[in-house]
Amino acid sequence: MGAKFECEVRFLIKDIGAHKKQLQKIGGKLKYRYAFTDYYYRPEKKVWGPIRRIIRIRKWSKGEEPTTIYFVKNEIIESKRIKFKRSMYPEGKLPLFSGSLKRCREILTDLDFVEWITLKKQRAEFWDIPKYKFGTAIEYIPGLGWTGELEVEGNNIQKAKEKLERQLKLINIDQKQADFRPISVIYAEKLNLL
Repeated sequence: MGAKFECEVRFLIKDIGAHKKQLQKIGGKLKYRYAFTDYYYRPEKKVWGPIRRIIRIRKWSKGEEPTTIYFVKNEIIESKRIKFKRSMYPEGKLPLFSGSLKRCREILTDLDFVEWITLKKQRAEFWDIPKYKFGTAIEYIPGLGWTGELEVEGNNIQKAKEKLERQLKLINIDQKQADFRPISVIYAEKLNLL
Protein backbone atom coordinates (compact mmCIF):
# COMPACT_ATOMS: atom_id res chain seq x y z
CA MET A 1 0.00 0.00 0.00
CA GLY A 2 2.20 2.90 1.12
CA ALA A 3 1.14 6.25 2.60
CA LYS A 4 3.02 9.18 4.16
CA PHE A 5 3.75 8.32 7.82
CA GLU A 6 1.69 5.18 7.17
CA CYS A 7 -0.71 4.21 9.94
CA GLU A 8 -2.09 0.71 9.81
CA VAL A 9 -3.99 -2.08 11.46
CA ARG A 10 -4.26 -5.73 10.55
CA PHE A 11 -6.98 -8.26 11.24
CA LEU A 12 -7.60 -11.96 10.78
CA ILE A 13 -10.36 -12.95 8.37
CA LYS A 14 -12.37 -16.00 9.44
CA ASP A 15 -14.55 -16.28 6.30
CA ILE A 16 -12.86 -14.93 3.16
CA GLY A 17 -16.03 -15.38 1.06
CA ALA A 18 -18.13 -13.30 3.44
CA HIS A 19 -15.38 -10.67 3.66
CA LYS A 20 -15.19 -10.28 -0.13
CA LYS A 21 -19.00 -10.04 -0.29
CA GLN A 22 -18.86 -7.18 2.24
CA LEU A 23 -16.22 -5.40 0.14
CA GLN A 24 -18.42 -5.77 -2.94
CA LYS A 25 -21.48 -4.59 -0.97
CA ILE A 26 -19.79 -1.24 -0.27
CA GLY A 27 -18.66 -0.88 -3.89
CA GLY A 28 -15.25 -2.50 -3.64
CA LYS A 29 -13.43 -3.55 -6.80
CA LEU A 30 -10.45 -5.86 -7.07
CA LYS A 31 -7.58 -3.70 -8.42
CA TYR A 32 -4.71 -6.20 -8.59
CA ARG A 33 -3.29 -9.45 -7.26
CA TYR A 34 0.21 -9.95 -5.89
CA ALA A 35 2.46 -12.35 -3.99
CA PHE A 36 5.81 -12.01 -2.27
CA THR A 37 8.03 -13.46 0.43
CA ASP A 38 9.42 -11.38 3.28
CA TYR A 39 12.59 -12.54 5.05
CA TYR A 40 12.67 -10.90 8.49
CA TYR A 41 15.93 -10.38 10.31
CA ARG A 42 16.97 -9.27 13.77
CA PRO A 43 20.28 -8.23 15.29
CA GLU A 44 22.52 -11.11 16.27
CA LYS A 45 23.95 -9.51 19.43
CA LYS A 46 21.34 -6.97 20.46
CA VAL A 47 17.70 -7.27 21.43
CA TRP A 48 15.27 -4.92 19.78
CA GLY A 49 11.51 -4.86 19.86
CA PRO A 50 10.10 -6.36 16.65
CA ILE A 51 7.03 -4.12 16.91
CA ARG A 52 8.95 -0.86 16.86
CA ARG A 53 11.79 -1.78 14.46
CA ILE A 54 11.66 -4.11 11.48
CA ILE A 55 14.28 -5.02 8.92
CA ARG A 56 13.42 -7.41 6.10
CA ILE A 57 14.14 -8.47 2.57
CA ARG A 58 11.13 -8.50 0.22
CA LYS A 59 11.27 -10.78 -2.82
CA TRP A 60 8.34 -10.55 -5.23
CA SER A 61 7.05 -13.84 -6.59
CA LYS A 62 6.80 -12.74 -10.20
CA GLY A 63 9.63 -10.20 -10.22
CA GLU A 64 7.27 -7.19 -10.40
CA GLU A 65 9.64 -5.21 -8.21
CA PRO A 66 13.33 -5.62 -7.33
CA THR A 67 14.30 -7.63 -4.27
CA THR A 68 14.84 -4.96 -1.60
CA ILE A 69 16.00 -4.56 2.01
CA TYR A 70 13.49 -2.40 3.93
CA PHE A 71 13.75 -0.80 7.37
CA VAL A 72 10.73 0.41 9.33
CA LYS A 73 10.60 2.27 12.64
CA ASN A 74 7.15 2.50 14.26
CA GLU A 75 5.42 4.21 17.12
CA ILE A 76 2.25 2.85 18.71
CA ILE A 77 -0.73 5.20 18.90
CA GLU A 78 -3.40 4.42 21.49
CA SER A 79 -6.86 5.87 21.91
CA LYS A 80 -9.89 4.70 23.86
CA ARG A 81 -11.17 2.48 21.07
CA ILE A 82 -8.25 1.56 18.84
CA LYS A 83 -4.49 1.05 18.75
CA PHE A 84 -2.50 1.36 15.54
CA LYS A 85 1.09 1.63 14.47
CA ARG A 86 2.49 4.67 12.70
CA SER A 87 5.70 4.88 10.74
CA MET A 88 8.23 7.28 12.19
CA TYR A 89 9.50 8.07 8.68
CA PRO A 90 7.31 9.84 6.11
CA GLU A 91 8.27 7.22 3.52
CA GLY A 92 7.00 4.35 5.67
CA LYS A 93 9.24 1.47 4.64
CA LEU A 94 12.71 2.81 3.86
CA PRO A 95 14.38 0.97 0.98
CA LEU A 96 18.03 0.47 1.93
CA PHE A 97 19.30 -1.63 -0.98
CA SER A 98 17.91 -3.42 -4.05
CA GLY A 99 19.65 -6.33 -5.74
CA SER A 100 19.66 -10.12 -5.72
CA LEU A 101 18.32 -12.06 -2.74
CA LYS A 102 21.83 -13.44 -2.23
CA ARG A 103 23.37 -9.94 -2.09
CA CYS A 104 20.63 -8.67 0.28
CA ARG A 105 21.30 -11.59 2.63
CA GLU A 106 25.07 -10.97 2.49
CA ILE A 107 24.59 -7.31 3.42
CA LEU A 108 22.39 -8.09 6.43
CA THR A 109 24.79 -10.80 7.57
CA ASP A 110 27.69 -8.34 7.26
CA LEU A 111 25.71 -5.93 9.48
CA ASP A 112 25.37 -8.68 12.14
CA PHE A 113 21.73 -9.52 11.46
CA VAL A 114 20.41 -13.09 11.50
CA GLU A 115 17.35 -14.44 9.73
CA TRP A 116 14.38 -14.71 12.07
CA ILE A 117 11.27 -15.76 10.11
CA THR A 118 10.16 -16.18 6.51
CA LEU A 119 6.63 -15.05 5.74
CA LYS A 120 4.93 -15.79 2.41
CA LYS A 121 1.98 -13.74 1.23
CA GLN A 122 0.03 -15.70 -1.35
CA ARG A 123 -3.22 -15.12 -3.21
CA ALA A 124 -3.00 -11.50 -2.07
CA GLU A 125 -5.36 -8.86 -3.45
CA PHE A 126 -5.71 -5.11 -3.22
CA TRP A 127 -9.29 -3.82 -3.26
CA ASP A 128 -10.26 -0.23 -4.01
CA ILE A 129 -13.43 1.18 -2.45
CA PRO A 130 -13.86 4.41 -4.47
CA LYS A 131 -17.20 5.42 -2.94
CA TYR A 132 -15.54 5.75 0.48
CA LYS A 133 -12.08 6.72 -0.82
CA PHE A 134 -9.94 3.96 0.64
CA GLY A 135 -8.41 0.61 -0.18
CA THR A 136 -7.69 -2.59 1.68
CA ALA A 137 -5.43 -5.58 1.21
CA ILE A 138 -6.29 -9.22 1.84
CA GLU A 139 -3.53 -11.81 1.96
CA TYR A 140 -3.27 -15.54 2.55
CA ILE A 141 -0.33 -16.46 4.79
CA PRO A 142 0.46 -20.19 5.22
CA GLY A 143 0.46 -21.03 8.93
CA LEU A 144 -1.73 -18.03 9.77
CA GLY A 145 -4.61 -17.95 7.28
CA TRP A 146 -6.38 -14.99 5.69
CA THR A 147 -5.46 -11.53 6.96
CA GLY A 148 -6.52 -8.02 6.07
CA GLU A 149 -4.83 -4.64 6.26
CA LEU A 150 -6.00 -1.05 6.36
CA GLU A 151 -3.52 1.77 5.93
CA VAL A 152 -4.01 5.53 6.01
CA GLU A 153 -1.79 8.58 5.86
CA GLY A 154 -0.61 9.64 9.29
CA ASN A 155 0.34 13.32 9.07
CA ASN A 156 -2.61 14.05 11.36
CA ILE A 157 -2.90 11.29 13.97
CA GLN A 158 -6.47 12.17 15.03
CA LYS A 159 -7.69 12.06 11.43
CA ALA A 160 -5.83 8.78 10.87
CA LYS A 161 -7.54 7.25 13.90
CA GLU A 162 -10.97 8.40 12.73
CA LYS A 163 -10.37 7.07 9.21
CA LEU A 164 -9.25 3.66 10.49
CA GLU A 165 -12.27 3.41 12.80
CA ARG A 166 -14.64 4.35 9.95
CA GLN A 167 -13.02 1.93 7.50
CA LEU A 168 -13.16 -0.96 9.98
CA LYS A 169 -16.86 -0.31 10.46
CA LEU A 170 -17.49 -0.19 6.69
CA ILE A 171 -15.78 -3.53 6.09
CA ASN A 172 -17.58 -5.03 9.08
CA ILE A 173 -14.53 -5.67 11.29
CA ASP A 174 -14.94 -5.10 15.04
CA GLN A 175 -12.33 -2.64 16.34
CA LYS A 176 -11.40 -5.22 18.99
CA GLN A 177 -10.20 -7.47 16.16
CA ALA A 178 -7.87 -4.77 14.81
CA ASP A 179 -4.26 -5.53 15.69
CA PHE A 180 -1.65 -2.78 15.67
CA ARG A 181 1.29 -5.18 15.61
CA PRO A 182 3.28 -5.88 12.45
CA ILE A 183 2.27 -9.06 10.62
CA SER A 184 5.70 -10.54 11.43
CA VAL A 185 4.95 -10.35 15.16
CA ILE A 186 1.42 -11.77 14.74
CA TYR A 187 2.87 -14.64 12.68
CA ALA A 188 5.80 -15.29 15.05
CA GLU A 189 3.43 -15.35 18.03
CA LYS A 190 1.15 -17.90 16.32
CA LEU A 191 4.18 -20.15 15.65
CA ASN A 192 5.68 -19.58 19.15
CA LEU A 193 8.76 -17.85 17.71
CA LEU A 194 8.81 -14.74 19.91
